[in-house]
Order: sequence, then C-alpha cells, then structure tokens
Amino acid sequence: MLDHPLPHPVSHPVAPLPPPCRRPLSLGVVGCGRMFQRCHAPALARLATIGWPLEVAALCDPSPAARAAAGAIFPDATGHAALDGLLAGGGCDAALVQLWSPHAAQAARSLIAAGIPFLVEKPLTHSVPELEALADAATAAGVPAAVGYNRRFQPAAAGFRAVVEGMRGRRRFTVRFLRERRDEPIFYEDVLGHPLDFLRSVVGELAVRTVEPLPAEAGRSIPAGVRIAATATGGDIDFEVLPAAGRNLESYECNADRESVRLVYHPLERVAEGPELVHWLPDERRDLMPPPSAEASRDLLLAQGFVHQMAGVLRHLVGEDGGPVCTLRSAAASLALIDTVMTAMHDRMVAHAG
Repeated sequence: MLDHPLPHPVSHPVAPLPPPCRRPLSLGVVGCGRMFQRCHAPALARLATIGWPLEVAALCDPSPAARAAAGAIFPDATGHAALDGLLAGGGCDAALVQLWSPHAAQAARSLIAAGIPFLVEKPLTHSVPELEALADAATAAGVPAAVGYNRRFQPAAAGFRAVVEGMRGRRRFTVRFLRERRDEPIFYEDVLGHPLDFLRSVVGELAVRTVEPLPAEAGRSIPAGVRIAATATGGDIDFEVLPAAGRNLESYECNADRESVRLVYHPLERVAEGPELVHWLPDERRDLMPPPSAEASRDLLLAQGFVHQMAGVLRHLVGEDGGPVCTLRSAAASLALIDTVMTAMHDRMVAHAG
C-alpha cells in the first residue's frame, strides 16, 4: 500500500491513540491537493503501519498532477477525474473530501445520497442554513459525517480539556489569538473557527454576550481587534483577537477554585518545539507536555492532531466512539457563532461610523 518508510512515532505520551476500528475500511479520496498530501495521506499511512484495517481504494481529482502525487503515496488506488466516476466504480466504504466551497457541499450531498460516510474539510459552506440542511439529510439517511476541526484532537488540546473537566467550581477562561500582521478582509472569518469550535468542545455551547471591535488603524482595512465575552454551562469566556499584534500567539487559560491550567501554542516559527501545557495547583506546578527533546513533541503531524483526528473519524464513520468528532450539526453551531460575532462587529462599526 505504501511506497515509503515512516520513521516517525504513531502515538503520543499525552494523548494515546484509540484502538483501531473493528472492521476494514476502503476509502475514497475526493480532492487530492496539498491538504490531503501533506496532512491526511501521512496520517492514513501511519495508522496503516500499526495495523488499522484501512486502504485507500480510489483517488478523485480533476487535476492529473494531483492524482499522480496522491497515487505515488497510494499506488494501488484507482484514479478518477470526477466524483461521479468514483461513485460509479464502487468499492468505497467511506470518503475523505478536501474541496473548496461550494464544491465541498455538492460532494457532501452526493455522498449522502449514495449512503457513504465521509470526513469533509472546512469550510464546507459559508451558509448556516445550508450546513443545517446537510446535517438533517445525513441524519435522515443514517450517514455518519464529520468536519475537519483537528484542534479538538491535538494532544495538548486533549490534555487541556482533561484538566478543565476535573476542575471544581465556576471556571473562567481567557483566550488570546494574536497574529504578527494580517490585513486580509476574510481574516476574522478565517481565524475564529478553530478557537470557537475548540472552546465549544471544552465547555459546551457558547452564548455570546458582547462583541467589541477595535477601530481600524490608519491605512488598514480591518478592525484592529475584537474582544468577545461569552458564557457556557462550563464557564465564562473572555476572548481577544488581534490581527496585527507584532507576534504570533494562541493561548487558552482556565482558572477555577485554587487551580488553573494554561495551553500556549508557540509562534509559527517555533511550533516544532511543541505547545506548552501547565497545570497549577496550590503548592505545585505540573508541566504536562513532554520536553522538547521528546520526538513525539516535535512531530508536527502528531502535534497538529491529524493522526488523532483521522483515527477518531475512521471510528466515527463505522459507528464506533470517535472521541471529540465535529459532526455536521456541531459545525453548523460553530459557523453560527462566527456569524453572530461578524454581524455584531459590523453593526458596532456602522454605529460608530454614524
């Protein structure tokens, strides 16, 4: 199945992989571009090396170059230029979809109609009603589906979630998402998805209380930042996003009765050092991530959660417990939160300008 060795580790000391799914899976890949080649294909390959019962049976992409690149990794897979050909060829128990919107939603509808479970990368669609309709259709057809929010599966994130779940008393979260210098119009829609979805997986459904955009700086086209206050069953959240803070940082901190925990993702240029996860108790500091010298902590495919996500999703697609999988319904809730924040930002900016 594979034509290259895989010297990297296939588990992680903070978050072990779940057991393999109990029945074999033949996968069809819809969209064989960079996302698949750099993230999902290596994750599948690693799982196969440790006995997961899977094969990549079909590769679908209109680009001959993309099909050839994916075929070099999975030489036994058949190639197709369009999804209709993959579906007509049969032999696929599940599918992985890596297409841009609106093509992703079109592929999802075809797979639901064919009764084939699937993982689809975001953005599946930018429309909450369309995503809710897809969730309804998948539920009615009995087709398991998942959306690629890999942050839920990252070992450091799993460690953070586990500590938070054990905390007593009302919890208070502080989230900071900083970027060195970003100014593209889609910045906020692009970056809000992962942290908001991750927080939902930790504390439950969020209710946004206030949204305060910061006025745009001279010569820049987007707000200088946004501060969001939200509540959930699992705690209260203060969330700050700054697109031009002069440095890259993503941090999550939770404080409760006599203890706190902080998860910090280092700047992009230092990501190979691994994130920090620290748990403070009254008389003790616990560093929960392995040291930088540990091979697993330097392995980006593990640190970024793609191996764990693939393992969880494959189990979910065959009807087994997949852990914190983001379903179509859950993805619709995250998209609705993004829409709520963006609408509030727009309304506040219009009111300020007036």
